[in-house]
Amino acid sequence: MNNTQPLVTVGITTYNNESTIETCIESILDQTFQDFEVLIINDGSNDDTSDILNTYATHPKINIINDSENLGSPTRHNELAELANGKYLAKVDADDYMAKTRLEVQLGYFAKSKLLKIISSWAYSINEAGKVIGTKNYKSNISPFNLLFKNPIIHSTVMAETKWFLENKYDPTLLRCQDVDLWVRSIKSENYLLIEDYLVYYRESIDKAKLRKSREYTFKVINKNKSRLNFLEYSFLNFLYFTKYMMS
Repeated sequence: MNNTQPLVTVGITTYNNESTIETCIESILDQTFQDFEVLIINDGSNDDTSDILNTYATHPKINIINDSENLGSPTRHNELAELANGKYLAKVDADDYMAKTRLEVQLGYFAKSKLLKIISSWAYSINEAGKVIGTKNYKSNISPFNLLFKNPIIHSTVMAETKWFLENKYDPTLLRCQDVDLWVRSIKSENYLLIEDYLVYYRESIDKAKLRKSREYTFKVINKNKSRLNFLEYSFLNFLYFTKYMMS
């Protein structure tokens, strides 16, 4: 690991991502912008993820933290912010990967405005085999209702000042949808920008159990943030996700 302080930390938490973690890491190392470190927290994986990570153990840009205990994604994301050396912290999930110019493009927007604290972008949708099957290009106003109805902020595309993540923590009790909860609680339209460019490849899940669990946690996020919604918004979201949950 290089001891010089980088401008960007790219943070990954991983749990049993043996089939995708190498592609994710290689997409980071192949960036056009190279002043970064890669910080990876292995959250108790019990497949071959640890063996794959060990092949990068001596890479000068990569710092790997292996933990035998599975504490969950939100706890690990909070740890990433505490351990990051970069001024900016870019997130990418271990089953996704980055377009070659992602860091360069996002940093360019930060350089243009001192008001910006957090940035996201559009993404290509890929299937389990890594084939592009569509796009994720939602656009909406940043309000609690819109974020909960059709969240336009894709976690793997987010870059923010590391300080922002230190001041705005993920809720460790939300094992899914913790990112949506964080956006609802913390993002303000005046310091957020959605880049209308495809900077990440986002892997769509077809696991019905995972989808059902995500909808279960969406209920929890909606009810946790009930005070941020009016009566009609709250009622509509509860009906919508109850219907989706019952059909899953």
